[in-house]
Amino acid sequence: MAMQKNYGEIIYQAKDGIALLVINRPKKLNSISPEGFSNLRQALVDADSDKETKIIVITGAGSRAFCAGFDIMSIRSLPVAELRLLHAANLELNRQLIGTSKVTIAAVNGMALGTGCEISLLCDLTIASESATFAMPESAVGVYPGIIAPLLCQLLGIKRAKEFIFTGRKINADEAAAVGMVNEVVADERVLERAFEVGKKIMQMAPLPVAMFKARMNTMLRMLLEEDMSRFVEVQTLAFGSSDFREGLSALKEKREPVFRGE
Repeated sequence: MAMQKNYGEIIYQAKDGIALLVINRPKKLNSISPEGFSNLRQALVDADSDKETKIIVITGAGSRAFCAGFDIMSIRSLPVAELRLLHAANLELNRQLIGTSKVTIAAVNGMALGTGCEISLLCDLTIASESATFAMPESAVGVYPGIIAPLLCQLLGIKRAKEFIFTGRKINADEAAAVGMVNEVVADERVLERAFEVGKKIMQMAPLPVAMFKARMNTMLRMLLEEDMSRFVEVQTLAFGSSDFREGLSALKEKREPVFRGE
């Protein structure tokens, strides 16, 4: 029998060994609210500790977006202490994605921007719809682009990784697959179905070597990202306190081009 429960904006469904975590803010393009980091992390923790769960699939509600990143429109003027707590929650979500013992699959059904792109990259496997797009547009609003620069350099090469971050340009599903950001591209209507098919195939394998290999690979991933993770909270807190971030946020609300001053 299927089981369902809610973690704030995350819907948790479990059936036949697969836990499906749905980021459920379709009107906001499934952007993550300040509470959403902790919501998704707790859902991951519970799925990982559930003995019946073998595979964890993450997707977004609706068809327009997997996750359009952090909902910066929900941010007002916050004191430094609260900003640090916000970014620490983001970091803990990333650590949980890397540390989860069960195999994780991102079913990317549309835009995967910023935090959404990070989530898809930190999952073990990524199945993308034909209409999926990926981008790290943080620089366009004056914030730091997450913890995944070292991983992007390995996948894209240094030159293309710099272009991806510096310009915030979107890449489509086929381009993402060509550079190893995505395992497979399928028709839009099949993305979740295919993620479940892949999950069920993995469940047929011997669980011990799969778990051991995942642990080994993610130890390497953690080592690759550790320096960026160790400095993320302070760097992002500084960026969110900058004049450029306030200008980027104002420009976004007013639907105009920002005028950054490097302050």
